Amino acid sequence: MKNFTQKIIISIGLLFATNITTYGQDCQDVVAGMGETIEEYAGLYNTCLQDMGGVSNQLIEAEFWRNYYETEYNLKVQELSLLQQELNLLQSQIYNPITQSDIDAAIASFQISLDSMQTVLESSMDTVNIGPHFPEGWSMFGYSCQDSTDAIQ
Repeated sequence: MKNFTQKIIISIGLLFATNITTYGQDCQDVVAGMGETIEEYAGLYNTCLQDMGGVSNQLIEAEFWRNYYETEYNLKVQELSLLQQELNLLQSQIYNPITQSDIDAAIASFQISLDSMQTVLESSMDTVNIGPHFPEGWSMFGYSCQDSTDAIQ
């Protein structure tokens, strides 16, 4: 029995040793496979980073063009608003035409202003008193007199 027990113990020991070796080889294969997978993922990660850099540049460019076109849009909206105001003014002039009474009132107002300006001019001509100024020399020639007189007087 002693031999039998020894043989069983040795068999079980060999069985475990074989399994451990097999598991060890399996682990090495798994580790090697994981290393390859890690390298593959590292390559994909680097590719993604490069793609993200390109996308980032495209986003910056897109933001620039969005701002540009937003500014253009706002300018056109302001221009359209001004044109709408001008159009409203012109429509109001069409719908509210000038009548003959408006023209007559404007002419009467102009005539009153013209008459008052003529009165002011006439009154200022009467009060002008320009005296002669004779510096040295021949400056008396060309002197204009306010009241005209004949040479006989």
